[in-house]
Amino acid sequence: MRRRWLGYSPKGFQRSRLNRSPLELEWGWLLLPDGGPIVREAVVSERMGELWEMALTRYSEMQRQLVPSVPDMVTAGVPDLTPARLPEILNEVVERIGGPVDAVPAFEEACERLETGRVPPSIQHDDFHTGNVFVGPDGNSEPVFFDWGDAYVGHPLSSLLIAIRVMSLDEPDPAKIRRVCDAYLRPWTDLATRSELYDHVRDAMQVAKLGRALGWTRALSR
Repeated sequence: MRRRWLGYSPKGFQRSRLNRSPLELEWGWLLLPDGGPIVREAVVSERMGELWEMALTRYSEMQRQLVPSVPDMVTAGVPDLTPARLPEILNEVVERIGGPVDAVPAFEEACERLETGRVPPSIQHDDFHTGNVFVGPDGNSEPVFFDWGDAYVGHPLSSLLIAIRVMSLDEPDPAKIRRVCDAYLRPWTDLATRSELYDHVRDAMQVAKLGRALGWTRALSR
């Protein structure tokens, strides 16, 4: 079902064409063409903040464009981890394997704030960092996002959980990280104020931890 969704390309974005290889057909392996250098390989450290800003801004624009396609994505088999569903999923996990039940109310409150907030669900890469973005050797080409194996439909701002964590290693300057986050949030500023968006970011990064855990569960069960 997910393969069907690979055929879609948002306006202003171009997808890479994937052809099925003999390895995939016979052995179940996925062989992809060389996409060129990734951000962390292609640029010197002085430009890392600039490349982070470019990549995250384009990614955020893509998320915004895909909002109307959320029902189609879910129908196509993309996991649905929207804030409305996360409390039920968390309770199922706690019942199955146990866990800190005292943390559940705060999690549910964060989900409720996100669900009633102004930023709607969209695609969430869930592993967005400079190792998953192709650029040209000079770092000036249009970014190409890959490795969507952990992606799901959820709160789009949850993408900052991994992005900020890795950015802190690539560009350990709070002022530069804030500037990159401001750029990422820009496509959503017609829906909410910047202050409201940062409130959403705090909640989204909190609930995104469940999505990360579920992603690892899916990966280890294959």
